[in-house]
Amino acid sequence: METFEVNGIETKQAVNDADLLISKTGTTYAKLGPTYVIGEDTDILVLLCYHAHQIRWNLGSFSSKVIKKIIHAIAGCDTTSRLFGIGKSIPLKKMDNEHFRQQAAVFCETELSSNDAVTEAGEKAVVCLYGGKPCERLIDVRSRKFREKVLTSASAVEVKTLPSTPSAALYHSLRVFLQVCIRMDVGDNLEPTEWGWEQKNDNFVPKQTDDPVAPEYLLKVLRCFCTGNCETKKCSCKRYGLECTNACKHCNGLLCWNPQSPAYLKKMSLSYWKIYKTLN
Repeated sequence: METFEVNGIETKQAVNDADLLISKTGTTYAKLGPTYVIGEDTDILVLLCYHAHQIRWNLGSFSSKVIKKIIHAIAGCDTTSRLFGIGKSIPLKKMDNEHFRQQAAVFCETELSSNDAVTEAGEKAVVCLYGGKPCERLIDVRSRKFREKVLTSASAVEVKTLPSTPSAALYHSLRVFLQVCIRMDVGDNLEPTEWGWEQKNDNFVPKQTDDPVAPEYLLKVLRCFCTGNCETKKCSCKRYGLECTNACKHCNGLLCWNPQSPAYLKKMSLSYWKIYKTLN
């Protein structure tokens, strides 16, 4: 920047969203004369269309209110995840679908009193993107896609190739709405922790889901094969924050430092462990 400015080239430093600054700067200077914005990011094109429309330029089909505000974020951008297998061309094609347009329009309503409308519309939009019917729930589409893949795939089905879980789609939708508001310059008063983010060690990280890593009945059958005392994360149970159970091969959930028992029994468990090692 210093080198540019020394040579008479004006520069701007983006404090937050660089794409937003680029598009707003481009449209501002375009009012003064011919302006060229050079970039390879689809988000910049969408934002240019939106901010150009705000100063009453005629952009033909690109001036669609919903396309300007929702497409770039729901299909993935700098702060929202990309849905597996869903590129930015798919939402554009879905704009011909009245049901999808209705759901996308909810993300343009920046004066919402709660996030319930956003999460409901977000789930319906994701269902539509994955070829579901308006009456289908996301969990049903996910289940149907899994069955189809099992019947047609010659290898194991990778979980990442399935549609989002409802919980993951919920937080994705909240982040999409926040991103849309920021890029419309109306998101300054929104608290990120209420819109799909959580704060850890002074940083914001995306909240992924409220669901457990696996159903309870599966967690119960997980077991370790440690030959040690299960005190460190070398033990698979310890590593995943689980207690050892009687299904664990060597410790049986008792002869270790990670037993499925009250904390006051840990000393007793260590004593059993020493006796066990002596005898074996």
